Amino acid sequence: MTQSTIEFSDLDGIDQQQHGGAMEAAEHDRALSRRPLTGVRVLDLTRGMVGALTAMLLADYGAEVVMVESTCGVPLRATAGHSVWNRGKRSIAVDLSDPADLAAVFELASGADIVIEDHRPGALAKIGLCSADIAAVNDDVVYCSISAYGQTGDRRDRVGFDASVAAHLGIMVEWGGAREGPIFLGHPALDYSTAFLATTGILSCLRSRLVDGYGDTIDVSLLDGALALYPMNWWTEQGSGSIDVKSPTGDLRFGYKRLLLRMFECSDGQLIQVHTGAAGAFDRAMNVFGLGDVVSKMEGNVQMSSLLTDHDLKVIQDRLPDIMRSRPLQEWLELLWENQVAALPVGNPGEALDDPQVRYAGIVAALDDPVLGPIEVVGPTVLLSESPGAIAGPAPVLDADGERLRSDGWASAGLPVASKGEPLAMPLDGVRIVEFATFFAAPYADRLLSDLGAEVIKIEGVDGDPMRPLPEMFEGANRGKRSISVDLKHPAAAELVRDLVRSADVVQHNLRPGVAERLRIDDASIRAARPDVVYQYSPGYGSSGPKSTLQSFAPLLSGFVGQFAIGAGEGNRPHATFGNEDYYNGLLGSCACLLGLIHRERTGVGQVVESPQLHSSVFTTSEYFKRDGTIASVIPRLNGDLTGWTAGYRIYQCLDAWICVTCVLPEQIEALARTIVPAGQLQALADADIRIDAPVAGPLAALLEYHFVERMTEEWIELLTAAGVPVEGVQEVSWLANHSFHDPELLASGRMIEVDHPVHGRARMVGDLI
Repeated sequence: MTQSTIEFSDLDGIDQQQHGGAMEAAEHDRALSRRPLTGVRVLDLTRGMVGALTAMLLADYGAEVVMVESTCGVPLRATAGHSVWNRGKRSIAVDLSDPADLAAVFELASGADIVIEDHRPGALAKIGLCSADIAAVNDDVVYCSISAYGQTGDRRDRVGFDASVAAHLGIMVEWGGAREGPIFLGHPALDYSTAFLATTGILSCLRSRLVDGYGDTIDVSLLDGALALYPMNWWTEQGSGSIDVKSPTGDLRFGYKRLLLRMFECSDGQLIQVHTGAAGAFDRAMNVFGLGDVVSKMEGNVQMSSLLTDHDLKVIQDRLPDIMRSRPLQEWLELLWENQVAALPVGNPGEALDDPQVRYAGIVAALDDPVLGPIEVVGPTVLLSESPGAIAGPAPVLDADGERLRSDGWASAGLPVASKGEPLAMPLDGVRIVEFATFFAAPYADRLLSDLGAEVIKIEGVDGDPMRPLPEMFEGANRGKRSISVDLKHPAAAELVRDLVRSADVVQHNLRPGVAERLRIDDASIRAARPDVVYQYSPGYGSSGPKSTLQSFAPLLSGFVGQFAIGAGEGNRPHATFGNEDYYNGLLGSCACLLGLIHRERTGVGQVVESPQLHSSVFTTSEYFKRDGTIASVIPRLNGDLTGWTAGYRIYQCLDAWICVTCVLPEQIEALARTIVPAGQLQALADADIRIDAPVAGPLAALLEYHFVERMTEEWIELLTAAGVPVEGVQEVSWLANHSFHDPELLASGRMIEVDHPVHGRARMVGDLI
């Protein structure tokens, strides 16, 4: 992609200099003014990680975000999370029980384009700040509510955090680890996926407001965030499974499909992941390993429809680990890359910040934080050729803008009030996306946009998407689309494509650099037919750079950026964890596409939008940053026993089962200690032992572990709930796998849908997530 490479290399140079002091103030201001959301007013009433990430994504791309904090500040101020995720925002500290302060917040809301809140459903209605209250004076506002389980249903009033929702849904029992029993999820997958969904919902409604002049309300929950990471498990009837989990011997972690996806130890002790998902890659890998004449050859043209024999599986099981231990990591990487086999090292969290491809892309930004000093953080990860993201500045000190906001109000002009026409039935009505993408990640982005009203036309080769033999995965990424089969190498294909893209708003693909040019679907060719098109490119690593030509398949990048090490716990061998780059790249890709569409609605100008899998993977480890050259984290590392982050945010064994506590405020950890630990033992602890950051294996945790086993789980839930401690029982079976497809509330809300499939008959699958 020659054009986008030139543009992005220029912009990357700007971004790298921007926060390092080399850019003049005028140039910095020019970069900020070009962002797609410049002038958009966002009132942020949230207090947790999901809201902070959502508002951060909007701020990075130009929105003026005003954080409404209590006089003590948001809870994130007690951690480095404030410095990392609240950068570029403004702060006003208020006491909402004070009529004057409440009036000031209401005044800001009445002029906001977007309001985001994460309070318990119904709580803001009691003080006049719910969506209906704001819409009564600001009928074009986009109002997004973030909750644990949604605004309706039996669990709407439950206080929920990523860990407690994962506990209730049974996700903690789905992932093996160093011990038996439920495993605390060290990677906050639900927080990230929910933030992506909230951002997608907000941007889609912002786009519709630009078209029809109407605002809207958005309901997004951590439950939705969990479901967003499950569409590969798309139907109720099990039996065709895309990858059989066991061979006849019962001890293999991969099945009969002709797909090698496994982690190996090299001679230098480093770990490598290999993935043979590309056409012919399995046979090429076997040749590299010296097993080409030992393992059977592929039958037929579709690799993943060709099965391995029992002999093949035994050879791979018995011989391949020793073969991999015969060479160091770097030698294997070079050999596999040279033979077009996808492979990556398994890294530690935060190390990817120094990866040459990450640095080349310019997605690491330097900030001079008022609390932490100079730090490096994950910056804007979606690259836009005409309206690039840029961080406006560090996180604000408490009430930094309170006086000015009370006297002068918003600094930005806000979106112009559009004349109201016929309201759109769905936020993306009228948007046509032409998709040349294959496999899961990029198509998943378009499926999410299809759910919001976009018409998606999938262009497949004459043999179909290579993922069609894996029905759960294919349906999860492609339901709701239209399909055309085209041989793009045919001489007549170019004219057909031109006719099709003349009516397209977005053209998307995830081919490796150079392939689109050969097929005449590169940016220049598409723009010749539709000059204002949003050309979205979703590669593995980027349109250019040292890793740009490598193949990318999940979960290689999850392991590379450290998610496997995070989920395994300190001291344990890395292993796959909940959430991977296929889902994350689709979720970020939907946001990326909408940023391009909003810029076009506002200016009439199309552009190249690039959202690589590497970028979304790095973004979902944004809790890691660098300070004084050392990697640090907002979130404590999961302990080796796989029980949690702190004494008050972890799981405990009770007499009959496990319980999950999620204390995020000082008064909650104190109530937990008073309720569980006898007074005499509690007095022996130092004040430092009963803090919100008390270590997961410290003195308080040891006492809690000892006493939790004295009662049944339900008894502790009743006592702790009465004491004001957020608590949840840990489900011993996966509710999502066993019950969600038949849950009446999910079916009623549209989160689960039932369809007539042309091949598989009546089936239920994950539905609307926003």
